[in-house]
Amino acid sequence: MSDMAATIEELRTAAAAINDAANWLAEMFGGAGDAEPAAPSEPALTLEQVRAVLADKSRQGHTAEIRSLLQKYGAAKLIKIIPKQKPRKFCSDTCRTAWWNSHPDCVDRKAVYAYTCAHCGKPFTAYGNKERKYCSHGCYIADRFGEECGCCD
Repeated sequence: MSDMAATIEELRTAAAAINDAANWLAEMFGGAGDAEPAAPSEPALTLEQVRAVLADKSRQGHTAEIRSLLQKYGAAKLIKIIPKQKPRKFCSDTCRTAWWNSHPDCVDRKAVYAYTCAHCGKPFTAYGNKERKYCSHGCYIADRFGEECGCCD
């Protein structure tokens, strides 16, 4: 073997060793390395597009299947979309109330006020009422008519 062939073989061996070391480092430290670029994702469907397809299928006689599909995903009916109007998030008041009741952590309650009861002196909080004076109806009656409320021990 000639000197040139031996040099080329040494370079190839060194390149393979460097490549193995780089792969090991990438694996150990979470580097992306020579990751292939992700395939372009499909464009997201809009609510209007989904509603239009479901409405067409319903008109074609698949109403029962559409209704069962909607109920499977927690909707009562298709939302009517009115152009130039704020898009609706819920199909009905029933669905809106059910969703908010099942997700109380999403409610941003800003009107919570802290008070001290005018009758018993206990601290309490009230939501949405800046003028509240009593912690309960019993304390209100007791304070107004000079009776004992029974709730304050």
